[in-house]
Amino acid sequence: MQKQLIFDRLRMLLFLGCAFVLFFFIARERKAVLGIEENDKQQDDNTTIIEKVGNNHYVINTTALSTDIIGFGGTTPVMISVTNDVIDSITPLSNSETPMFFSKATEVLDAYRGIDIKTADSLRVDATTGSTLSSTALIKNVQMASRYVKDNGIEEYHWWDSFDFSVKNIVALIVILSGAIVPLIYKNKNWRTVQLVLNVAVLGLWSGTFISHSLLLGVVGNGIHPIASIVPFLLLITAFIYPLFGRKSHYCNHLCPFGSAQELSGKLNKKKIHLSATTIKRLSIVRQVLWIVLITLMLVGVGFEWMDYELFTAFLYTTASPIVIGLAIVSLIFSAFVPRPYCRFVCPTGTLLKLIENNNT
Repeated sequence: MQKQLIFDRLRMLLFLGCAFVLFFFIARERKAVLGIEENDKQQDDNTTIIEKVGNNHYVINTTALSTDIIGFGGTTPVMISVTNDVIDSITPLSNSETPMFFSKATEVLDAYRGIDIKTADSLRVDATTGSTLSSTALIKNVQMASRYVKDNGIEEYHWWDSFDFSVKNIVALIVILSGAIVPLIYKNKNWRTVQLVLNVAVLGLWSGTFISHSLLLGVVGNGIHPIASIVPFLLLITAFIYPLFGRKSHYCNHLCPFGSAQELSGKLNKKKIHLSATTIKRLSIVRQVLWIVLITLMLVGVGFEWMDYELFTAFLYTTASPIVIGLAIVSLIFSAFVPRPYCRFVCPTGTLLKLIENNNT
């Protein structure tokens, strides 16, 4: 009993230490926590929206127009150059998005070049796969600027205007609600297989939505808009709120795209490699030590790029590192012989979630 108490206290210290590292890292690197910037450096609502720079030439700054339009890590304002009411160029302004993914997201802006600013809000532009939140936010910035020019003022804003009504977002929302609710009231092997396939196809390959340390850092630094970012918001609820009501590892078991891919791989081979209890325990300890090392690297300010190498990012195949894709494939092959090896013996995000769950008991 005494040993268990000591062990629980150690886990609590690890949890508090991780929380400190997250806040410390964000405060140092982004000068912001939960969207509140140091010395109140955020742009105020009086930022000039339209500025004339020549005959029939003006620029639009969407900073004051798009305070409720949230990408992956925060707002994504743009500067739009317009000549004779035709868009010349669009330049992203300062933001907190992950550079590797944001550079891919900016490709959507090319579709507006040469388009009349007054009709840009009706142009159909698809979000970029692998950078859905960021590219959708950029599209909404242009649309807001177009409406401002037409109306010569900011149109009335409603809370539902920030919701992404694209087919991709709605389907992803349905899949998440299915994984979050159905297992609570209905257990069936065939339905579980369907859910696993949907997790991989929709949440993983199509929308690129999953919980990772990068997402958590984005939330800590910028907060999260529950409507504009409802898909990751619901995932966070299943990961952090469900355990409070006894549903441990619900996200990992029922929604995680990579965990689902590993389980599906395991269904391809019934003969599994038997691991002794001692081996499993040692591998679990290795996972915890690995996580502590990675968090320590963040604390001292080196090596935090490891977050871009969590195997979840393999689903963002257009921007993912070949190394990540290769390791993901190797992990899926191993999954045919050992159930969910990455989840059980490596995953840094899973280690953090497990630590939090243990401290909720």
